[in-house]
Amino acid sequence: MDRMTASSHSVQGVDAPAGLQRDGWVYAHVPELPEVHTQGENLEEARSMVREAIELVLEDRRERGEPIPATGWARVEPVEIAA
Repeated sequence: MDRMTASSHSVQGVDAPAGLQRDGWVYAHVPELPEVHTQGENLEEARSMVREAIELVLEDRRERGEPIPATGWARVEPVEIAA
């Protein structure tokens, strides 16, 4: 997982491992900001899209006076199951 930074706020973005990509798309979300769900045609694009989504959500929350959640409370791990 990469640390994603928006302004001075840092959250974790989640990338689909290459083996889990479908049709070449990578899904990304941020557990600490449930509004953030995005995708890209590759890992680089997904990272760019999630950064932009984080910035927009944080800006919107600040404008509406909503709290910005503390970082680091979410833990994301891969889980393997037999197909």
